[in-house]
Amino acid sequence: MQCSSCGANISRGDHYCPYCGAENPQYELPVAEVDALLEKGMKA
Repeated sequence: MQCSSCGANISRGDHYCPYCGAENPQYELPVAEVDALLEKGMKA
């Protein structure tokens, strides 16, 4: 995918563009992080 601000190639896992710092509106948490958050929430 491309940054909507500068056009650089970025991944969905980049919350911000590493080139221009613009926020990535299509950002998605990596699956491992989602699983860890769900597991932590179930223990609380």
